Amino acid sequence: MVLQKAGQLDEADRLFRRLLDSRDPVVRSLGWRHVAGVYRLRSDWAEAIAAARRAAEIAEQVGIRELFAEALNAEAIVYQMQGDFDRAVPLLERMLYVTADQKGKGIALQNLGSIAAQRGDFETARRHFMQSHDCFQRAGYTHGVAFVLNNFGRAALDHANARMAQSMLQSALQAARDIGDRDLEALVNSNLAEAALALGETDEASRLLDAAQSRFAAEGNRLRETECMRLRGELAEKLGDHAGAISSSERAHAVATELDARQEIERTAARLRELRGADGK
Repeated sequence: MVLQKAGQLDEADRLFRRLLDSRDPVVRSLGWRHVAGVYRLRSDWAEAIAAARRAAEIAEQVGIRELFAEALNAEAIVYQMQGDFDRAVPLLERMLYVTADQKGKGIALQNLGSIAAQRGDFETARRHFMQSHDCFQRAGYTHGVAFVLNNFGRAALDHANARMAQSMLQSALQAARDIGDRDLEALVNSNLAEAALALGETDEASRLLDAAQSRFAAEGNRLRETECMRLRGELAEKLGDHAGAISSSERAHAVATELDARQEIERTAARLRELRGADGK
């Protein structure tokens, strides 16, 4: 996990796969769940789902509820990242029903909050995030608290409150640095870049995008790189480079389509329609 959080996915994957040969089914389930996480970070969706389901199958066979709940979450996150919320939500709701662990409940609520925000239901998102934060506080899970801060800031961004988002995301960035999670730090940087763009802070947006995109590229996280490409297009437009805006948006749309990332496909397609409409094409 230390290697994964540092972005050293090959080394992390090698160690996780050693768990798959264990005689202990608990260890094997844990191994498959972590292998699923590596696949997800690399945008290898089918492999990530298959690994998560193998983890769930083993956990269900030995009857360990918390292990089973974590495997459900591993599969749900894949659908969530693809924008397939209709598949993600039932898994997260089942996770809430299965787990009695405060950390597990907090994770499920946090992901349900993110989905609600992306669907435009900010009130439900806010409620889920607050409940999640309380669960993580009770569990003493500081990593979860950092994620909640990022997701709450993301929700504020999605509802056109860039100033509030910026404040919350700066707290999330410090929390990510405190726990040494470079992947989360990169994610917060990309969200902060979007907030800076909304506020007209183009130099700051460029700096933050550079930091985020270099991390995502290093670990092979193509979906997050695609989000950065889209934001590069928005930055180019704000700087008056219309051709550059179209070029970046086209690259983002092509990669999103290749990855079958539904939400990002829709975002980049809408962006291209706006840009080409401004061109009179």
